[in-house]
Amino acid sequence: MLGQSRLTAALLFGPKEMQVLCRACGSDKQTEFTAEIALHFPGPGNLDKPHLLVFPRILVCLNCGSAGFTVPESQLHTLADEMMPSRGESKTA
Repeated sequence: MLGQSRLTAALLFGPKEMQVLCRACGSDKQTEFTAEIALHFPGPGNLDKPHLLVFPRILVCLNCGSAGFTVPESQLHTLADEMMPSRGESKTA
């Protein structure tokens, strides 16, 4: 089910099979939201580097506020290319 939204999975498998409990508190009161998140590259050498905008779906627990998301694959490639160049040296040092 990796890569599918909860809504898509619920339509395919039905709501009972899609019930996901919160990792932090065990609640079943979770809702998926769309989001816009700016990721900043770490380190003082990257202060002038533009941030990377990602647009994940975020699963938020309405009981404890815990949230989680997966970076979309196309944007993950951008992060990986920037953080782990082919020479094995970090560009962010």
